[in-house]
Amino acid sequence: MGRRERERKIGLCPGRCLSAVCLVLASCLLMAGCGAQAGTEEKEEAAPFHVTALKVGKADALLLWTEGEAVLLDAGEDDDGEEVLEYIEEQGIDSLKAMIITHFDKDHVGGADKILEGCPVETVYYPDYEGDGKQYRQFCEALEASGAAGTAVRTQTELPVGEASLVISPSALEPEEILAGGEKEYDNDLSLAVRLSCGEGRMLFLGDAKEQRIEELLQEGDLACDVLKLPHHGRYNDGLPDLLSAAEPEAVIICCSDKNPPEEETLALLAERGVDVWETRNGNIELCWKGGGWEIRQE
Repeated sequence: MGRRERERKIGLCPGRCLSAVCLVLASCLLMAGCGAQAGTEEKEEAAPFHVTALKVGKADALLLWTEGEAVLLDAGEDDDGEEVLEYIEEQGIDSLKAMIITHFDKDHVGGADKILEGCPVETVYYPDYEGDGKQYRQFCEALEASGAAGTAVRTQTELPVGEASLVISPSALEPEEILAGGEKEYDNDLSLAVRLSCGEGRMLFLGDAKEQRIEELLQEGDLACDVLKLPHHGRYNDGLPDLLSAAEPEAVIICCSDKNPPEEETLALLAERGVDVWETRNGNIELCWKGGGWEIRQE
């Protein structure tokens, strides 16, 4: 059977905005109060804000953009770079305000060198630790050759994108501390966290955060979101229940593939909580904020 188009609109979450009744009442009062002000110019609506989670297998590559500015969040694997560049060009984007690499695993940094070689990038943000492996070395060489500004994120950093805002938060964990906690490698728990605010809309991107990084983020607070890019490609870890309780997302995005699908325990947890699940293995996931909620579609 061919893949069917899927589409949904997520409204504003209760508790984070006025109720629908209050909104209607407020609108009526506003219209009554403004009736005598004929000729007053209406306020221009903000340009739509787009987020696309690209179908690049078990890897992260997400494009965030609005009129005139764009940010790439992670760059997939080495052989995904050209595909990501092609998608950027198809949107009429000829440069990036920023590229954010959440951590240096090859399925997040692998395509970054191709992006830097093929598209002007103003600033590249990355975590403050030294990676290893071929893909990391190629990224460093391409960054140096590109002329883009490189910024190791050591403190919470705000990045405006049109009328939206990204807040990039680093981990304070040390590699030795993570390894001592029983992890076999430390990169995942050094993932940058990225919070997107678009009017009343909220999205949260957590790289490949696992238990120790999630615990750190829970202590920091401010995880509430409408849509969560689920960390680590849908693999289950003991921090996920608490993360979902704190974030209370209506929908999650999982960057995965048919070969590496999300784990059944993760999907069962999401189903139990009534969270809508969108997986990149089924195609690009496109989100658009126009002021009244997130419109999500997939083909």
